[in-house]
Amino acid sequence: MKNKLILFLLLIPSIVVAQDLSVLLGTATENQTNQIDRAFQVEYTYRYEYIGLSASYLNEGDVIDHKRDGMAAQFRLYAPIPSDRFSLSFGCGPYRWYDTQPTTIARGWAGLYGVTGTYAITDTVIAKASWNRVESDDLRDSDVFLVGFGYRWK
Repeated sequence: MKNKLILFLLLIPSIVVAQDLSVLLGTATENQTNQIDRAFQVEYTYRYEYIGLSASYLNEGDVIDHKRDGMAAQFRLYAPIPSDRFSLSFGCGPYRWYDTQPTTIARGWAGLYGVTGTYAITDTVIAKASWNRVESDDLRDSDVFLVGFGYRWK
C-alpha cells in the first residue's frame, strides 16, 4: 500500500493541467457595518481538468478595532469553457481566521466560498479577478473583491 501511495504522489505532477501562484489586491466589505478596507490574498492553485484545490492566506483588512486574516483551503470546480486562455471556477472550503482586537486576539473557523476568473496573458503569466464571501458565526461576514497577477507552470 505504501508503494502505491508513493507512486501516486510521484505521478500527480504529470496529470495536473496547471498550477499557479497569485497575489491579489482589492477591498473587503464587512457586511454588518458596511465598512470597507483594503484586502489582499496570496493563493496557490492546483488544477486537474475540471477540479482543483487551492490554499491561500487572506487578509480582510483593518476595520475599526478588527484586523482579521487567516489561512483558507478551497475545493474548486471549473466551468467547461472551451478556451485555453480563460477559466472560471467556483470554490468553497474552510477558513481559519484570527482577529486582532485592541485587547485580545479572537480566533475561529468560517466558511469561504467564491468565484474566480483567470486569464492567461502568456503561457506563464496570468491575471485573476475574484469575489469571496466569508460566512462566520461572529456576525462579521464579509465580501472580498480582488484582482491580481500570478505565475503559472505546467
